[in-house]
Amino acid sequence: MARAKRRWVSQEIGSYHIISRVAGGELLFNEGDKERFLRLLECFAIGFFVEIHAFCIMSNHFHILATGLEKGKKGSDEKQLT
Repeated sequence: MARAKRRWVSQEIGSYHIISRVAGGELLFNEGDKERFLRLLECFAIGFFVEIHAFCIMSNHFHILATGLEKGKKGSDEKQLT
């Protein structure tokens, strides 16, 4: 049985399960890449007003649970990155 077609929901604020997987069993990350990915994720979350609730980074894919915050409202645990 085929799965139902995904629907696009347009909203400014919402929670999302984000996943990216490499096809064909290729590796996406090594240990150094995972650390760099986490630093980039933190920078983008702050810059784009997104709160990261949870994440899982595997060698060939990742999962992120995130919520978009109101425009201009940053999270309470905001850090300045240098």
